[in-house]
Amino acid sequence: MASLTGRGAYGLGARADVVLECSGSPRAFADAIKVARGGARLVIAALYADKVELRPDRLVEKELEVRGSFAYRGEFRP
Repeated sequence: MASLTGRGAYGLGARADVVLECSGSPRAFADAIKVARGGARLVIAALYADKVELRPDRLVEKELEVRGSFAYRGEFRP
């Protein structure tokens, strides 16, 4: 992020209002939380084969809105 936006606050670059995590990589999940600004929306549209470490306090500190998204909404409903 910093390479795209400059150093920004704390040398980490600017923060995003909306972050989409679609890769299913535990590292990308951690990075998604890191690059989200306070009050941002984090959309998780990935399935993870490995365990993902989640510290709920990070979500609370940044007041993040977290949503899950499934690619085929309604397709598997009767």
